[in-house]
Amino acid sequence: MAAAAGPGQEEAVRLRVDAHVLGAGLLRRLGYKDLAWMLLHRARPGTLEPLPVLVEEVRLLIDLGLPEYALARAARAEDAGADWEVPALAAVAQAMAGRRSEAEQLLATASERAVDARESSLVVAARAVVAAEYGDASEAADHARAADQTALSGAHRSGLLLVTAAAEARQGRADRAAAWLVEADTVAPMRLRLDPFARDLVAALVERTTVQARAVRDLAERAGLR
Repeated sequence: MAAAAGPGQEEAVRLRVDAHVLGAGLLRRLGYKDLAWMLLHRARPGTLEPLPVLVEEVRLLIDLGLPEYALARAARAEDAGADWEVPALAAVAQAMAGRRSEAEQLLATASERAVDARESSLVVAARAVVAAEYGDASEAADHARAADQTALSGAHRSGLLLVTAAAEARQGRADRAAAWLVEADTVAPMRLRLDPFARDLVAALVERTTVQARAVRDLAERAGLR
């Protein structure tokens, strides 16, 4: 960056920001949220409200259980020219804060901004997360089925299935939750085994399943939980 000038320096800054955001996203998913925040902070020098940093901060604040802070970051991202993803994330934050009508309005905005099958499917996935926040396992499962699975990457499909599994578990339906986890494992096994929340869910279901007991024990063993 020191040797670059003009457009070259701008490209160097963009690449540095992208690298920091990708690294922060990986750390967040692995559960190292404090390190993720530090990495995002390091991405800021030389930039003015960079949209990728703001969006990743919204994700991180949601994972930290801080919906109001996430919404404040989402508002700044809107000012920076956000696309469909920011209102979808903001909808999840509103649901976490107990404001479902606001969440539904934001989901409608996200749906309007989606431009292809992938983005539309990710908005449907956000609808599943919002339903799960309200403990509606049936609605979360319906949205998971409605999403175009072929348009989603393995990581996004796995995340959607994990959300549905968690919603089922909260309703006391351990075997149905386990079935969703088994499917998530077939889609993206390493992601499931490294995700701290997924590991906690597998561990919680080991002694609560009947029909899926063997499958959950296998998941636990492959994740190093037994």
